[in-house]
Amino acid sequence: FTESNEQPPSGGNNSDCAENSLDALYAAATQCPWREGATRMVVHVTDDTFAEAPSSLSAGPVQHSYIETLSALTGREIRVGAFATPSPGNECALGPTPLAGQGFHESYGAQTAIPVATGGRAWNLRDVRSGTLDMATAISELIEDEYCTLY
Repeated sequence: FTESNEQPPSGGNNSDCAENSLDALYAAATQCPWREGATRMVVHVTDDTFAEAPSSLSAGPVQHSYIETLSALTGREIRVGAFATPSPGNECALGPTPLAGQGFHESYGAQTAIPVATGGRAWNLRDVRSGTLDMATAISELIEDEYCTLY
């Protein structure tokens, strides 16, 4: 449901490093047909930072702000498990991304990190790459821990 955003990988050149995490999470919160009474969880994977509206990425303008996205998630009681790269980020086509962990592993300005604010958790994507963290096991543990926990 986010293919129209065409963030990495897109069909053409994608010279920006930032990924459209906010619009993807907002779409998951507002467009998925969440069942009443279900434990709602989203697993998000990114190795980079993100941009906020009204910024533009290679596929066009970002549509939502951090606060709008966080409100959509918390308002629908959705927990976010994020596999993300902590700051400083990795090198990309345009250079390093020193604040890659903002919003996932650390606060975003004065706003609480999305996994913390939603009762989810953040994992270090570098641990997955190195083989010290199994993604499937981490997701299973999140589900087991949160399945019966009230939001």
